[in-house]
Amino acid sequence: MADGATYAHSRGPLKKAEVFKTTDGAELVGEFFLPVNAARGALVMNGATGVPQTFYRAFAEYAAQEHGFVVFTYDYRDMGRSGRGSVRRSTASMADWGLQDQQAARAYVRRNFPELAFWTIGHSLGAMTLPLQQDTDGIDRVICVASGNVSHSDHPWPYRAQALMFWFGLGPVVAGVFGYVPGKLLGIGADLPGPAYWQWRRWCTSKNTFGDEAGRSLPAIHWDQPQTQVKFIAFDDDVMMPPHCVKRLAGDYGKTDTDVTVITPEAHGLKAVGHLSAFSRKNRAIWDQILA
Repeated sequence: MADGATYAHSRGPLKKAEVFKTTDGAELVGEFFLPVNAARGALVMNGATGVPQTFYRAFAEYAAQEHGFVVFTYDYRDMGRSGRGSVRRSTASMADWGLQDQQAARAYVRRNFPELAFWTIGHSLGAMTLPLQQDTDGIDRVICVASGNVSHSDHPWPYRAQALMFWFGLGPVVAGVFGYVPGKLLGIGADLPGPAYWQWRRWCTSKNTFGDEAGRSLPAIHWDQPQTQVKFIAFDDDVMMPPHCVKRLAGDYGKTDTDVTVITPEAHGLKAVGHLSAFSRKNRAIWDQILA
């Protein structure tokens, strides 16, 4: 376990593997990135579906070195460095990642750095489920990046054709045959456990957030944290999570469309950002705006 008092006197950025457990017993692996000087706050990075924590390493180092944060990245259960055995046998669901794992990471960082202001950055899934979670008191700032409530009918063409194939064509076929979705083989990211894929499919092919599971098999949507600053960032070239879907999520936080910042890549000298590349090193030009 990390020792916040020890870290406070370390020169950085320090990177150290951390193992922690969720309340239901899953063992997860994360990593701290430490600033050189006194920290201004602690920041937990909740990743997107199928995206390993290593993808966020450059951003974590930047947030630590240039903005003075203690940054914690981690992998959801049965993903990346938190992988345990064959993904085919995994029982991990999207709800496990979005509720159990995210809450455990937040609690772990709080235990180690209780004296620091606390921030959360959620990329896609990383902020989508926060309004369902318990123990959200004490979060000073939430930054939602390319995170929203989306249905397959929200995607623009021609990307919608790919989404339809993933939800109604090739995706169900390979999930049924393999027992999981071989993302690496298909070139769409990490391998996804079967339960996670099927739940994700229900959420993204329903007109209602979480496919009517919220308030039934999942906690009800309830965000009542007026002291928490919540910031939403969308990208106008994001075909997977168009800006109007980010604005839909803002409603779950009790916010309006005016609380959503829509970034145009060209305004920052970038060719494209899209859905997954906001934290890619090549798009470093937008990182200050994310952390502002």
